[in-house]
Amino acid sequence: MLKQFSRFVRPGWVRMAVTADPARLVAAFRSPDKKAVAVVVINSDGVPGEVDVRVTGDAAYRLTGAHQTDRTRECAPVEWNGTMPAESVTTLLYKAP
Repeated sequence: MLKQFSRFVRPGWVRMAVTADPARLVAAFRSPDKKAVAVVVINSDGVPGEVDVRVTGDAAYRLTGAHQTDRTRECAPVEWNGTMPAESVTTLLYKAP
């Protein structure tokens, strides 16, 4: 789990307020220049689950990548389809134009 944070959230990034389903642990961070956002979502449940992530702000952020750690992957790039495997951590990366 720590690898997900340390790989994408760099020194100087600011933690953002989030509204999340209580079943998920979610943390979001914005780069100092406000052009990038990393959202780390933890699914500690023993079952897969759907996650609807929306990043809003002054810029029109768009999803540029997803990385997942679970029983078979270690911070590996994945196609984001809104579903997380059981007992996994996913980092979603967003960029502003």
